[in-house]
Parts: sequence; structure tokens; C-alpha cells
Amino acid sequence: SGTRFVQTTELHLPSPAGYRSLCDGYTAIPHDNWAEERQCTATGHKALYAARPIRAGETLGNFGHRMVLRKANYLTVQTGENQHIMLNPEWLQTINHSCEPNVFFNTTTFELQALEDVRPGEEFGFFYPSTEWHMSSPFDC
Repeated sequence: SGTRFVQTTELHLPSPAGYRSLCDGYTAIPHDNWAEERQCTATGHKALYAARPIRAGETLGNFGHRMVLRKANYLTVQTGENQHIMLNPEWLQTINHSCEPNVFFNTTTFELQALEDVRPGEEFGFFYPSTEWHMSSPFDC
């Protein structure tokens, strides 16, 4: 399955969100050849991290939808007026918000694109308002 538990005392790279950091113990699940989903064993928090060096401008992969909703929720990406998708593959939903994003969900081409170089072990983050036209709980950046 590739799932592994990691207990670490190594220095963690800062989270792009800046308000949380990964705990010392987590479960890691590899996805494709470029990403690793991590879930903190203490809090259950999930995030997606680079498994290899990523170059600015690189297309990491395509995404689609598992479901289309008329109303947004915290897991959806808006693709049109009253059209919000639940991401497929589902593990892309673990990419958290960042005021200084390093990836972008291109809703025209349905590609996930790197905005800057990302080091292995660095968390992916995207700017939520870039895919939601109206947010019920906007972010202060």
C-alpha cells in the first residue's frame, strides 16, 4: 500500500499557511511520483507535501470531479457560476490554503500547476480565493 508511519525529530519546513505545523508523528501515503499525503497522528490534520523537487511552471497533473455541487463547501473548487467540484483524485483536497501559494488549480485547463520551485518535504498550498468567487469565511492575507 505504501502507507508508512513516521516518527521524527527533524526540522520541519514551515507550513505555507503559517498558522500550523506538522506534528512529530504522522502517517504518510505516497501519491503519483510527486506528492505525499501526511496525516498527523495526534490531530488528524491532513496536508500534501512534495515528494520530489518541483520546478516553477511544472504541471503536476490533471484533476477532475467526483461530484458537482451547487453550493460551495470547504472541500470544493469553483469552476463556474453555482458549480463547485469535489476534486478527483480526492487526495488533492488535502492541499491547504496559503496566502503565499506555491501551486494553482487552473480551472480552465483542469491542471494543477506549480507557481514556484517546491523542495521535497515542503507543504503544497494554494490561495483559496483563486478558486472561489464568493467566500462565506474570507481569509485575511
